[in-house]
Amino acid sequence: MTDPFTAQSLRLTPEPPIATATSEASLHFLTGPALRLVIAERMEQIEQHGYLPDGDLMYDQAELALAGKSYVDTYIDLALYPEKSPRARHDIPDSWPWQHDFWKEPGLDDQTKALTKGIALLLAELDRHLAAMAIIHAARPLHTPE
Repeated sequence: MTDPFTAQSLRLTPEPPIATATSEASLHFLTGPALRLVIAERMEQIEQHGYLPDGDLMYDQAELALAGKSYVDTYIDLALYPEKSPRARHDIPDSWPWQHDFWKEPGLDDQTKALTKGIALLLAELDRHLAAMAIIHAARPLHTPE
């Protein structure tokens, strides 16, 4: 069985690798559990739930960043206030940008899941932002100063 997250498979073809590990610590980061969890969550968002990068372009009011913030804030609440009543934890964060039906409440022991979802949504926002900037840049007419 091959691991789909080997350092080799992280390279985009035909582009060169985005990073090369020059130390044990950076190799651990590139192939370690944190990045693997975030990549797996983002892939699930795309492949299983149909949240495609092209569709993300319609979120032009920082909705993906706000959704990521909501899950990161939930992680922080779970980490800092473990004694908080379970009922109070079911309050949807004020930053949640969509209908309440779309909120997936992390379980009481799901700090990792909440943080992973938050980071994956922030990564989706970064991808959306970069794609939008590329579109804007490509749409600008060539200007030659006189």
